[in-house]
Amino acid sequence: AFLEHCSELLLVLPDALSKTTIMLEQILPLFMQGGRLFSPPLNRSIASRYNSVKASIMEAFAWLPPGSFPMVANEVFSFALRHVQSATESEVMCSLLPSLVNNEDKVLDAKSICRAQRYGQVGGIRDIDNNYIVLKSEVAHYGERESVMHFQSARSFTANCRTQNELWGSKILGLFSFDGIDLNPPPTALHEVGTWRKPVTSSCSSKVRLVDAAVQAFSATFGLKDGKEQQQAMILLEQMVPPLLAQLARNMGVNSSLSEVERRGKAKDEIAAVANITAVLLACLKALPLHEATHDIPIGLGPPWMNKAKDLLLTLLPSASNIVRRAAAEGLALLATLGVTEDAHTLQSSVLHSLDEVMQGNKPDGKPRAIPVEPVSAARAGSLLTLGCIQRTAHNIKMMHKARSKGRSSTSEIVAAAQRDALPTMQMMTRILPSIACHAIIRDAFVPRTYGLHAFNILLAYSTHQKEEWTVEDKHLLKKTIEIVEDNFLSCWTAVSADMDGGQEPEKLGAEISFLSVILRMMTLSIPYIDSPTLSRFTQIASMLREECFDHPVILLETMAFFELYIKQSKRIDAICLKSTNREISKMILSSPTHSLRCVEASAILTLCSTQVTSWSEVTDYSTLFALLDSTIRLRPCVIESLFRHLAAPREADKFQCQITWVENSIINSLIGQKNHFLKSRQFIGNQMRWQVRAIALALISNEITSKVTLSLEIISELLSAACGAVIATCESHEIRSLQEVGAQLLLVLIKHFGHLSDPADPDCLFMDQCSSQIFSSVKHSLTLPGGNENERAYRLFHVGCNILEELLKKQIISEAGTFKRLMRPITLAPDEVEFVNLDFDSTKNFFRGKSILLHIAKLTSISRIVELIESNNLSPKVVSFLTEKNECCKANLAIHCAAVAIDGWRLSKDLTGPGFFYGNILDLDNEMRNIIVNGGPPCLCNATVFLTEVIANVDDNRRKAYEQWLKISSTLAIASFHDTIKIIIDERNDSKSCNLRDSMIYYLRAIRAVVSSNLGILQNFVGGVEEVISLVASGIIFPAMGLVQLQGNFKKSKKNLNINTNENLVMEACKFMEVVVISNFHSNEIESKLLFSLLTPLNALQRGDVKLGMPFEDKVINSMLKSVNFLLTKDTAKSSLVNAILHFSIEFLLKELTDELRNTVETALRICLSHKSITSGMQQSIAEMMVKQGNWKVWSIIVTCDSAALLRSLPLVRNTINCIHSSVQHVGALSAVQIVLQKMDVTKGPTVGIVMKAVGGSCLGLFKGYANNTLSIKSAETHRTLICTYVMKIIMISFQHALKSQKHITSYLSIVFEVFIDVLQYNGLPNQASSQIGANPVLGRLAAQAIVHVARNSPDSFKQVVGGLDTHSRALLEFAFRAETSGYTILGNVAPQKKKLNLKSFKR
Repeated sequence: AFLEHCSELLLVLPDALSKTTIMLEQILPLFMQGGRLFSPPLNRSIASRYNSVKASIMEAFAWLPPGSFPMVANEVFSFALRHVQSATESEVMCSLLPSLVNNEDKVLDAKSICRAQRYGQVGGIRDIDNNYIVLKSEVAHYGERESVMHFQSARSFTANCRTQNELWGSKILGLFSFDGIDLNPPPTALHEVGTWRKPVTSSCSSKVRLVDAAVQAFSATFGLKDGKEQQQAMILLEQMVPPLLAQLARNMGVNSSLSEVERRGKAKDEIAAVANITAVLLACLKALPLHEATHDIPIGLGPPWMNKAKDLLLTLLPSASNIVRRAAAEGLALLATLGVTEDAHTLQSSVLHSLDEVMQGNKPDGKPRAIPVEPVSAARAGSLLTLGCIQRTAHNIKMMHKARSKGRSSTSEIVAAAQRDALPTMQMMTRILPSIACHAIIRDAFVPRTYGLHAFNILLAYSTHQKEEWTVEDKHLLKKTIEIVEDNFLSCWTAVSADMDGGQEPEKLGAEISFLSVILRMMTLSIPYIDSPTLSRFTQIASMLREECFDHPVILLETMAFFELYIKQSKRIDAICLKSTNREISKMILSSPTHSLRCVEASAILTLCSTQVTSWSEVTDYSTLFALLDSTIRLRPCVIESLFRHLAAPREADKFQCQITWVENSIINSLIGQKNHFLKSRQFIGNQMRWQVRAIALALISNEITSKVTLSLEIISELLSAACGAVIATCESHEIRSLQEVGAQLLLVLIKHFGHLSDPADPDCLFMDQCSSQIFSSVKHSLTLPGGNENERAYRLFHVGCNILEELLKKQIISEAGTFKRLMRPITLAPDEVEFVNLDFDSTKNFFRGKSILLHIAKLTSISRIVELIESNNLSPKVVSFLTEKNECCKANLAIHCAAVAIDGWRLSKDLTGPGFFYGNILDLDNEMRNIIVNGGPPCLCNATVFLTEVIANVDDNRRKAYEQWLKISSTLAIASFHDTIKIIIDERNDSKSCNLRDSMIYYLRAIRAVVSSNLGILQNFVGGVEEVISLVASGIIFPAMGLVQLQGNFKKSKKNLNINTNENLVMEACKFMEVVVISNFHSNEIESKLLFSLLTPLNALQRGDVKLGMPFEDKVINSMLKSVNFLLTKDTAKSSLVNAILHFSIEFLLKELTDELRNTVETALRICLSHKSITSGMQQSIAEMMVKQGNWKVWSIIVTCDSAALLRSLPLVRNTINCIHSSVQHVGALSAVQIVLQKMDVTKGPTVGIVMKAVGGSCLGLFKGYANNTLSIKSAETHRTLICTYVMKIIMISFQHALKSQKHITSYLSIVFEVFIDVLQYNGLPNQASSQIGANPVLGRLAAQAIVHVARNSPDSFKQVVGGLDTHSRALLEFAFRAETSGYTILGNVAPQKKKLNLKSFKR
């Protein structure tokens, strides 16, 4: 396991390679002859472990770099060879051959469904393959599987076996041609020496594993032996050849010791022996760097063992097994490509000559053979395949040489070497043509014809593909290919050739699928080079083959590969043909057999390929991908482990589960590449769909919905229903936790982004109030844990439910306290769940008493966030009282547990090793759990700090010290975390994680604010930390939010760095923090200086014009800063310079348009400054006079209410302003200021009111009469006419109230006022009696009438005296106005009498 998974450590750790080699060298002699463990045990279970140990030793040597164990190479070689011989005698067959041969030739193994004989011949039909696994796999009992699992811990197959390599431009062909091939580079540089091959994974059968390991160890050490020992090894392999093949070799006349092998004992099955011999030969040839070791060296026939290996491989060609024939063909191809110079091609010529004789039906020496037809047919098929393998091997060697010589050799040298090493390709094609041409005199058997077509295809592909310029020969070969395809299709497969198939029916039925697959592959290869008519004919042939073969998986795969390349050539295809082919592809994808995973995977590739061409309108890509995903999920093996538990299944079957997972992931990734999931995936989220498909569709929708997405209310309602239905989804009374979790995530996203939308029918209500019953039921279900059946998914669902509850409170969707109590009850913690714990970092066991750490942390985090929502949101008082009652009984212990979560979150964010309060080791937590703890740290820290500051004064002395320790570490952590977080935001302001960091800073600031406002003596040590926090809050939050950056030591206007919408809460929290610091006891000279700088900088920027008012955000910040400054001004230590500065600031900004809240704060600042000892009475009087002259009446009204001397001194100027008849605007300002001054005066203090009225009363009455009767010729008089009259009337009423209180001169005062009222009534009339005067306004007449009624009701005696002194006309007018006002200005006329209403209450029983 170390060498397999950690091979790179051989070069990293000192002496790791030498120590590993020494250890293996010491273990190996124990199992060799004379060793203590040489004799195998008799017990079967122990014997399986014994075999597994020996296999592990040989596998370890195979994993070592080549040549790293020269001291024991001979022992390993003999040890492996002995076990190969022993396994062959025991008829134990190795499982390496499928891993050694090229999967490009796997199409030759395809059989019809009724003629299949082993796994993998039907293209991946699951049920049939499972039957063959059960029937033909080696038995492996539980002890063997346990041994394999213990010695090699990882039997998993990663996605390395599924690459996106293309074969001849087709991803489908590349996907399955490279299936099972690990294309990862060697683990270390030492493994790159030579042709080291990664050992295959172990079989679960100890016997099969042992022979596999022996073959790999034998091939790894074969190149280290000399020629004599290699020759002796070949002789030993010859002796293992079965008698039947030995007899066949004698008939073939092979010049070897095979003729001397005598039949000994009874006849045995040849399959195991042939497979083992072939695997050993091919593994040795692949392990030797033959094409490199003989570079520029004439070798003639090569070492004797090579000639012997050639004879052995030729002997194996007539084997009835396809896999053996393929392995023998590849072995001969490796030998034939050995030479590199013109005079060193003797071995290649010998191989080609022998193949010629075998293909002609003769012996390799040219003599006629007298043996049955079947072996001859098999030998001819193998020979034809060998020709193609020679071309492919030579091409691969050429590509490798080209890659290695790049940059080292000149172009001319490379071209010369290529011409020197060129193969006789045309001669090899000529030798194949008689076996595949339909006009041949003697028709070949069906299997050799199939092999010949495939070999011709390989020769053509590797000799002409990707050529920049085609020669005349290449064009001729293309024409010949078209002719071969059409002739073989018409004359060898269709009914026309039925009469010529006499005696070959079984062979044809068995090889029909591979024959047609080879034809399809030839057509696929020729697509880029043929003309449109030929392409149209090929398309019809492909469609016919698919239909006639009833969608056989192998045929379907090749057809999909054909249409994949066909789609890429759609630009040169006519529209009619394109449309018909479009329908064919759609039909083929949608009818893909659901029992074949490969077809599903190929369909997904073909679907994605079709989406890249806009003309494929009938291929519904999104729906098709979901249909393929549904088919893949249906193929999930529910009992695959129980089926293969006692069987040594093929490696391809062991990879099935991994392949399904990879296919699902690839289809899901393809779906993720689409857009508008919330529109396309809606049809797949219904209850009628498979729950796995629903979960994926809901996850896709959830991942795409963001704050920038706009959805209609209809879609939101549909998604809400689907999400709520998924949260409560069950299958046969079992909870589907994975689907429920995805549904809860979607519900959380919908509430988060669309919970604020209003109902169009009722704008005062939220849209989600309509679905509140569904939402609350879903949340309740997610927060309910079934007793005794809890699992990790249930706890994760509970955590998502907590998040949903928090969002419901944020959006204020929960309006009833009863609903909140029902949902909150599962989250609340009982006192026994939050027991008191001392602060001890070495003992964390007390925090593990809950059912789950995730459950406990989710509750703590949710409670912390909800408690913090009380401060930021206007929650119902009943909700607040419920939380208070639940937390009050265990608030202190709850704070301790929250502090523990915060500390663990901080440790995890810093990647600190060691145990935490809720985990024993950081490696025990997965990424999701780590994120939950880290994200829950800030709210828990805030909650812990706030709770501890509240309860620490009320706890008993025994535990007070422990709580103080928790509070100190929480305060320290809050300051440190805030410092680290704001530094990250300042450095990476546009980082995507900054939003979460800003939310965390809000919690940190609240915690620090709680520490500062508590004024606890034990926290005075944090003065230095608070001082730094003040600077960071100002420079990192408030100033940037106001658009201020530091330039040359000063903060000036710049482009805003923070988004206001996402940071308003943070800035407001920063302002609250500054206010708390101002009124706290955390004071020092340094803190006060930094406070003043932080508070005055925004005010200074506002005064300079760098910051503009009018936006709610800026107004709130300025208001908060000014509030804090006001508090500083009230202190005795306030400096006069600061007072003067704020005084001028207030006077200046009271002239501007301000919000009510900000105006009150500015006025408060002005009053505080005026009341300061540094502002004398003379200064106030001067300022009052200056304000009157400037027309700043708002400031004047504030000043004169603070100092009566200033009022007396400025009244003459006010009177002059009122008497000035040039500006109605000045009249409005002066009268409104006088009214405000009179309102703020105490009416019991008569002299002050009397002084004001004496100075300006007459002028006010004159203005009232002039504006009401239109006697003043002032511009814009009509605009301000009503407003001025209203102000004057208020002044008159205030003065009347003063006269009423003092009971002095009231009659004389009313006489003067009533005269003016009568003139106004006479000119303007009343609402029920309009006046004929020009410009008359009945509103002004009614204003006078209202005043008359008010006087009459409050002072009737004075009213009678005044009315009695009036003349008759004036008295009549006044009485008319009085009656009209009291009667409501009703118009007299014929009014129908009202019907009497029946009063039921008056009846008595």
